[in-house]
Amino acid sequence: MTAHANYSLRDEIRDYWSDRAETFDLQVGHEIFSEQERAAWHALISRHLGPGAGRASLDLACGTGVISHLMHDLGFVVTGLDWSEAMLAKARAKAQKRGAGIRFIIGDAERTLEDRA
Repeated sequence: MTAHANYSLRDEIRDYWSDRAETFDLQVGHEIFSEQERAAWHALISRHLGPGAGRASLDLACGTGVISHLMHDLGFVVTGLDWSEAMLAKARAKAQKRGAGIRFIIGDAERTLEDRA
């Protein structure tokens, strides 16, 4: 038996992303850096999902909440779920700063425990 017998692959994945949380948004594709980029994302989401109009959405592996915020902008009622508390802390701080009512919860994207609705 090894010293890390209870340390699973899931734990390793969570810890990897938690370690990356501090600098995650500095990388292209992980944050919106211009209004032109924001508009392009809004158009893409709208084209594929239609109007938010209060529809519920679940952003799996939401990280620091970039997609959650884009969907919230479009009128979706968003829940962001991530396995890393460090990522969620960043996502919650962004939501607070923007005054966005996005629910961020810790959880496993493979077993969300969220209602299917």
